[in-house]
Amino acid sequence: MMHRITLSIVLCTCFLLSFSQQKAERLNSGEIIQAGIKLYDNGNFKEALREFEKVPVGDTNYVLALYESALTCTADSQYSRGLSYCEKGLTDRSNPERDPEFLALYGALYDYSNQPDKALHIFDSAMQVYPAYTNLYINKGTTLIRMKRYREAEEVLQKAALINPYSASVHLKLGLAALNQGKVLPGFLCMLASLTVEPSNNFSKNAINILSEIAKSTDEITKLHADRTEQPSGNFQLVEQILLSKIALDKNYKIIIGLDDFISRQIQVVFEKLAFDENDRDYYMQYYVPLYKKIYTDKKFEYFVNHIFSNVNLPAIQEFNRRKKKDIDVLKTDIIQYLHLIRASREIQFTKRSYDYACYQFTDEGLYGKGVVKDKSLPTGPWIFYYTSGNKKSEGQFTDKGERDGKFSYYYFNGKQKAIEFYQNGKQDGIQTYYAESGALESIAPYKNGEAEGMYTSYYSNGVTKTLEPYSNGKLHGIKKSFYRAGPIQLEESYVNGKRQGSAKTFHLNGRVETEGAYSDNELNGNFKSWNSEGVLVAEGSYALGKLVGTLKRYYENGQLQSIEQYDKGVLEGEYVSYHENGKLAYRYLNKNGKTTGDVNYFDEDEKLFSTLSFDNDRLKSGRYFDKTGKQISISELKKGRLDLLTYGPEGARQALVPYGEKGQVHGTKRYYFGSGKERLIETYTQGELNGPTTAYHESANKSYEVDYVNNSRNGYYSSWYSAGGIREEGWYEADMLQGTWLNYNKHGKLLSKSAYLNNERNGLKNDYWPNGRINTTYLFHKDQLVSMTEYDTTGVVINTVKLENGNGKFISRYPNGKLSSECVYVNHEINGPYKAYYPDGSLKIQQFYKHGLLDSNYTAYSYGGKLRVEGNYFMNEKVGTWKFYTAEGKLYSIETYKSDKLEGKTLYYHANGKLDTEIEMKNNDRHGLYKRYAEDGSLMYQLRYKEGVKTGYSYLDKNGQLLPEIPLTLGNGTLNAFYQNGHPSASMVYVDGKLNGAYTLYHPNGKIMLTDKEVFGETEGLSTKYFEDGKIRSQYNYVQNNLHGSYKEYNSKGILKEEGNYYDDDLHGEVRFYDDAGKLKQSRLYYYGLLLEVK
Repeated sequence: MMHRITLSIVLCTCFLLSFSQQKAERLNSGEIIQAGIKLYDNGNFKEALREFEKVPVGDTNYVLALYESALTCTADSQYSRGLSYCEKGLTDRSNPERDPEFLALYGALYDYSNQPDKALHIFDSAMQVYPAYTNLYINKGTTLIRMKRYREAEEVLQKAALINPYSASVHLKLGLAALNQGKVLPGFLCMLASLTVEPSNNFSKNAINILSEIAKSTDEITKLHADRTEQPSGNFQLVEQILLSKIALDKNYKIIIGLDDFISRQIQVVFEKLAFDENDRDYYMQYYVPLYKKIYTDKKFEYFVNHIFSNVNLPAIQEFNRRKKKDIDVLKTDIIQYLHLIRASREIQFTKRSYDYACYQFTDEGLYGKGVVKDKSLPTGPWIFYYTSGNKKSEGQFTDKGERDGKFSYYYFNGKQKAIEFYQNGKQDGIQTYYAESGALESIAPYKNGEAEGMYTSYYSNGVTKTLEPYSNGKLHGIKKSFYRAGPIQLEESYVNGKRQGSAKTFHLNGRVETEGAYSDNELNGNFKSWNSEGVLVAEGSYALGKLVGTLKRYYENGQLQSIEQYDKGVLEGEYVSYHENGKLAYRYLNKNGKTTGDVNYFDEDEKLFSTLSFDNDRLKSGRYFDKTGKQISISELKKGRLDLLTYGPEGARQALVPYGEKGQVHGTKRYYFGSGKERLIETYTQGELNGPTTAYHESANKSYEVDYVNNSRNGYYSSWYSAGGIREEGWYEADMLQGTWLNYNKHGKLLSKSAYLNNERNGLKNDYWPNGRINTTYLFHKDQLVSMTEYDTTGVVINTVKLENGNGKFISRYPNGKLSSECVYVNHEINGPYKAYYPDGSLKIQQFYKHGLLDSNYTAYSYGGKLRVEGNYFMNEKVGTWKFYTAEGKLYSIETYKSDKLEGKTLYYHANGKLDTEIEMKNNDRHGLYKRYAEDGSLMYQLRYKEGVKTGYSYLDKNGQLLPEIPLTLGNGTLNAFYQNGHPSASMVYVDGKLNGAYTLYHPNGKIMLTDKEVFGETEGLSTKYFEDGKIRSQYNYVQNNLHGSYKEYNSKGILKEEGNYYDDDLHGEVRFYDDAGKLKQSRLYYYGLLLEVK
């Protein structure tokens, strides 16, 4: 015979698990979760899990998917797996508001896994943090019931009933805890309460079944009653005896309602005989009896009985409830008012419950605070505000008038300080301090009498000052300063009584002035100037009342005048003149009220006319283009409101086809062309805005990229390809922001990385892969900030994990064999200080320095063996000054010069013998000027001329040592055949749209071949062979799409092999062997996709 009530229905001791469903920002994950929930509801748990697992880390619904997965595992008895999902959810900090749900489920899963003590520890810890989250109490009570620790379970559930009297589960399980101690009448009252608050709850059948057993006084019930060790108060003993005696079931017992049922009879007799005793401190007397007795004495008993059994499908009950709906609704209101006061006061003693004292306050969303409310709306005295789960949100004091007074403290959901504010008579007064969720200081704001007063200071998350704003009487007054994240000043402007007045300056990151002007009453007024980051003046003009007036001059970076523009009240008025960088006129035209009428003539740098555009009231009417002889080569005219303008450059090559619609805006398909005439870019416009597909092409005619636009923003799937046609990158854009999964591939179609984005920020996992498909490294990001990194060996086994606590910590990476690869330190989510990379033997490979996440100061890199490989300098993440590069033997290989991270001046390359190989003039990161190539003996092979990165012609020396007149390469198209001064050929190659294409051959001065390979639109393809002057092979390398790929060999001048190895996609891979001059092996190195693993 059973000694404790367990009942046949398992749900009586199941845990309360909250179901959560929400719409995702991305339809994809939302639909996935809805599909998973549907599968769960149908009992297809394994299929539901497969669906939930499709939601990636970093997705806005990822944490929800984890919770639903854990919930599904619970239903499917996969407890270990469910625990794992909970741990992931509790580790992920993107949605901490779900922590109470996870903790309630986490503890339940431990209990189901036969680890109840661990479950209790989780519940107890969680309840300290989230004291109003009812499910924690319910699930702890359930665990204690399963452990048969009924008294403890009763105490926990009694607390829960005070916190949330509207939980049917709380009352039912409290009843179970009471019954299993032999407290029959309290159990009976609890089951009635479960049905009272929610007649159609998931446990209503359980409650009715238990009521039925008590009403019938079954053997199980009488056994529990007989075995109890604690006797109830005298008030309950008599009623309990009457209940167990079943006197109400006698046919002579007079019922007062139409429904005649053994349960309703027993309820009637209990309600009739119960008497409230305010001096009886019994929990059940104080909690339930006042409500039930009032229902009975107010003659609402029949409404009550039919209400609690409203989920029972009996025609008599359903008909009664239909007819008496209004009366039953009045009863419900009475019940709600009674339970509301319990919830608000959390006071068990009936006579002490009152709204006159500090009470818990609620909205439709749940708990929001505790304090005294005066006149039904004014908060007075001390108040604590809560998140719905009971963790503190803020606290402070209110005056009798409901005004804040004194210190107010605010907290994030995780309990960390959010802000500290001070008030006096409802107005902010004193120093207000605000913090980020990480704990970093965000701002300090001084107030006086409700208005900002003093210096407001805000900070970046790295602790650097962001702004300094002086306030007086609530208005900006004085010099406001803003700073870059790295620390240098960015803006300085003057305010008087809240308005910009006087001088204002902005600065480049390097500290140089960017703009300088002045304000009057918040409007730009007077002269202004702007400079580039190198300090060169780029514009100067004047403003009046916020609008450009008079002459505006713009300058090229060499100081040459670029344009002169005339303005009147912000509108172009009068002559507009534009110049080429050589000072020659580019075009000029007249404006009237900002609009142009008449012809605009465009001239090349040689002053020759190449285009005339005709306007009428700013509407383009026609376009004519001319060759260098002045002959017209094209005319486009407005016809029937449309103009398809076919444009040509100064060289006479077609540039673009621009469709203008009836409103004078670009409307339709716009096409751009390479110099060879092939299409370069196709865009789709609607009334001047990009709308529809855009497709770009390589010089090879293969697609370069493809994406759709909506209202000038990229929107939809983006794909890009390598020149040879292989996929390069793909992913989603939404409103010009990267969203979801992005994939990157190498030139052989192998997946290199898979990254998750949210609103243009890395959010979630970034997986890097070896070309063989195995995982290399996994990074976890949250809102573009690195959270953790996991590295794997060549077989996919984890070898290293680094976690940054709030963006802080030492960051170490390792080689696949576990040896140290690099080390640095993160401070506030940024690398700060030295970064060092090592070879497997511990020797230094790279040393560089960071300042607030930006590369700064010296950069040095070394070849294996200790020879210097690279040396240069960074300033605020930009390369500056001279950079030198060396061969593995330590010989100077090249010199580059940078200004603000752009190549400027001459770039030099050297032969192995130290003589100059190539000299390139650079401007603003483009080849601009002469490109000279020399043989090893110093002889000029040829020279190319570039204009802003485009080849325009070439020359070489004649037999007298004079340069021949330049041979044109129009827009980078043509054949280059050059010769040495001695008449021997020096070079032979073909250019198509600026790219080498076809056979490429260089020669020694003695006429023998120096180098031969094949080029495919700028990419070396196949075998590339170099020769010594005597014709012996110097080296042989294999290329695929311009990357070293395959075997290679190098020989000395005697023809003896000195080095051999293999490349994969420009990375050494496999064994590399080095030989001495006699051909004997002296060293071998083992590489794995570019990583040196071992040296023998």
